Amino acid sequence: MPLANLTQEQQAAMYDIEERRERNLAEIASLEQSDYRQFLMKRKNIRVQTEGSIRRFLTPEQRKIQDEAKVAERIAMSDLIKQYQQEGKSKEEIEMLLLERG
Repeated sequence: MPLANLTQEQQAAMYDIEERRERNLAEIASLEQSDYRQFLMKRKNIRVQTEGSIRRFLTPEQRKIQDEAKVAERIAMSDLIKQYQQEGKSKEEIEMLLLERG
C-alpha cells in the first residue's frame, strides 16, 4: 500500500512497524550463513507478522485493497508451484524455492 494513501497516524505506525521489521531481520542475519532454511522460515514469519501489524491500523477500504493483493499473490504462488511441479522439482525443492521468494 503506497504511503501516500495513509493518514499521518498510519504513516507513523508504519514507520514503527518498519523499524521493528528491520531490527528483527538484523537479529536473524547470522542464520543466513549458519542455518539457511531456518533463516528463510524466520524471515517468512517476520513478513507475516509485519503484514498483520499493518492490517490492524488499516481502514476497511484499505483492508480490501490488501486482501485483493493477497489473493493475487496466492494465485501467482499457485501458478509458480504448478510450474515447478511440471519442471519435475521435488516437494522439498519447491518448498525451499518458495521460502527463498519470501
